[in-house]
Amino acid sequence: MFGQNENREEEIAVLVEETVETAPEEDTVPTEIVFTDNGVSYVLGFDRASAMKAEKMFDLSLSEAMSGKASAIQSLFFAAFIKNHPHIKPRTMQQLWNKLEDKQGLYEVLVGMYGNTAGSVLEEPEQGKGIGWKAR
Repeated sequence: MFGQNENREEEIAVLVEETVETAPEEDTVPTEIVFTDNGVSYVLGFDRASAMKAEKMFDLSLSEAMSGKASAIQSLFFAAFIKNHPHIKPRTMQQLWNKLEDKQGLYEVLVGMYGNTAGSVLEEPEQGKGIGWKAR
């Protein structure tokens, strides 16, 4: 019985090691999605301003996007145009959405990009350049 536990512990250690070796690093989330349609190149992405604008324009929240809510999936795609293609027509975005392959993979990348950008709003300023505060 004792020998079986040792073997099981070794198996677990190997699995943990393999998981750590293959786990993606936090900084590996892409910052852009690029594709071309009919000779027109598109670069999708988010910055703080476009992420906040997306929340207002599409009533988009990170929790809804992450939950896979159907309306949030397409809204997230449309919102990714704001940064680099602010004047694109809704009809064009819809046509592009209809043509794109691997929507599940696209959705996962968009959620990661949006999440990183939305989370950056809470980043601390550079050391020595921040303003302290206190609650009373």
